[in-house]
Amino acid sequence: MYLLEYIRSIMASISYVLHLIVVPRSEVSFNYTSWKCSPFIRMLWLVIFVFRYVAITLNCYIATTETNRIQGRVQCLLLRKNVRNEVVKRLKLFFSQLTVCKIEFTALGFFSVNLKDLSAFVFSVVTYIIVFELMKN
Repeated sequence: MYLLEYIRSIMASISYVLHLIVVPRSEVSFNYTSWKCSPFIRMLWLVIFVFRYVAITLNCYIATTETNRIQGRVQCLLLRKNVRNEVVKRLKLFFSQLTVCKIEFTALGFFSVNLKDLSAFVFSVVTYIIVFELMKN
């Protein structure tokens, strides 16, 4: 469910950025008599969707890095000498499960959700803004 929300946030953010850039400069006249959308409202929607996109991406990153920290903590517990044999067996099983089953969040299996996606999103938005500004001239 969160992954569908993630994809929707990406698509909505891109469409709002394009709407902010293209619509005010286009030669096509739109009839806003029935529904008026001020630039402030459009900017507010853009901020909301970008914030949701960043929040989802950061939460996925935090969960993934936390599993790596847990692996380190389990290794430290295994190196202690005053741990009972039962606990050592369980910790070894847990550690093997952590190493075999890597935690990764994907958007329906198409791509993984991590900080690379966030930086790619930012760079693509900046690229689109530059291209549209160049097309204006």
